[in-house]
Amino acid sequence: MNDLTDTLIPSLAEALNMEAEEVLKQSLQGFLVKKIVEAQCQVGQLYVEEQRFSHKYGMEHAALNQALEALEGRAEEGGAEIKGISLLEAVADSRWWEHVVEDLATARVRLEQLQLLQGKILAAQAERGHLRPGQGHAPSGAEGRAS
Repeated sequence: MNDLTDTLIPSLAEALNMEAEEVLKQSLQGFLVKKIVEAQCQVGQLYVEEQRFSHKYGMEHAALNQALEALEGRAEEGGAEIKGISLLEAVADSRWWEHVVEDLATARVRLEQLQLLQGKILAAQAERGHLRPGQGHAPSGAEGRAS
């Protein structure tokens, strides 16, 4: 720790009439809940974007890539389309969609890691008897839609 935390935490604990460890624990819990909510929002936004592409093309990303490969030779002829969408737009969408798929996978892993960490913290607190009834519920939201 540094000088700021060495003086700030004890001062805050005193002002709140709490133990310094409790101040740190509650701060960590609040920080973790905030990060879980942020991760859920990111997963939800990426999921919506991924679904937008799926709906636009009526297929998954891999199927679009296969269709693009099949049309590769005909692109020079001009006028090639996929589901009424120009080949140029489909190629651009495919590249963007690839980023969305990768970002969604990364965001899901991060969310799972944060939720696992929260579960470990809550289990440790329950084991020590520090958890009060109604405390420790993980926020719900986007992860249910993104699975």
